[in-house]
Amino acid sequence: ALPIFDPKLQKMMEDKITLIDCLKETIEKNLMSLYYQTQIFSNPQEEIVGVEALIRWNHPTRGMISPAEFIPLAEESGLVVPLGEWIMDEACKQIKIWESDKIKNKTGIRAIPRGMAFFSCLSIETISGTNKGKSF
Repeated sequence: ALPIFDPKLQKMMEDKITLIDCLKETIEKNLMSLYYQTQIFSNPQEEIVGVEALIRWNHPTRGMISPAEFIPLAEESGLVVPLGEWIMDEACKQIKIWESDKIKNKTGIRAIPRGMAFFSCLSIETISGTNKGKSF
């Protein structure tokens, strides 16, 4: 059997590897962004009952890349742990800032089940905001 070279497949693989490398660099340089979407309780006062952190990646040449595209890449490449750690660190920093706000007792961190794998690698110190170093 003769091996068959497919230039389209080759290009797809090269693009994927380039994107994974860029994702790694973006995580290492803290270039991701978290946006906070308020959760409103439906009553006459429309009080804020919490917030949801939404991760976004503004790629330097491609613009905004959907989490639907980069989260699977992070999972596949093993970058989900450092990405998850970055999310936790940033969310904890924001919770600290909000401590004096009305929503201070209404904030917390929740993860979707498929993202739970990285939580087992994080130390309680990271979650509580007392992490002095990386602990895995």
